[in-house]
Amino acid sequence: PKLIEFLATCPATTIAMEACGGSHFMARKLEELGHFPKLISPQFVRPFVKSNKNDFVDAEAICEAASRPSMRFVQPRTESQQAMRALHRVRESLVQDKVKTTNQMHAFLLEFGISVPRGAAVISRLSTLLEDSSLPLYLSQLLLKLQQHYHYLVEQIKDLESQLKRKLDEDEVGQRLLSIPCVGTLT
Repeated sequence: PKLIEFLATCPATTIAMEACGGSHFMARKLEELGHFPKLISPQFVRPFVKSNKNDFVDAEAICEAASRPSMRFVQPRTESQQAMRALHRVRESLVQDKVKTTNQMHAFLLEFGISVPRGAAVISRLSTLLEDSSLPLYLSQLLLKLQQHYHYLVEQIKDLESQLKRKLDEDEVGQRLLSIPCVGTLT
């Protein structure tokens, strides 16, 4: 807040920043104050760092990078774009967790000599496998908990996908993107 308060008293100017977690928020605030924020991808700042990393050296490298006429800047994201990105990232994380869960179940069963095809097959066959095996009770209970966790993840993923679809249906740019062949809600 102190930086924003200070910049509110300054005349409009170009302010270069390295694109990072809070830079999109800051860029929006700077635009509201009449400034011209320029976000630079860290990969384009790195070549201008001359010594050990610290705030002064970073600031110098950002200034040097921003002064290059051929520099490519990052477009600041809107709040809506940031929220949509968060939705995608959480969905992707849940999908990875789902895969990890089936892989873990598969590995536990394999350690006890029970071979099941990789993927969701372990979920659909679990009841039969547990009836036909002599696995320790606590392992069977653990596998059932993992199966419940898998189903929970599937529901959460479906919920996020329906939210993504709704947001895309409401977004003009999203509708134009969907009109491109082979582009879908998640691609």
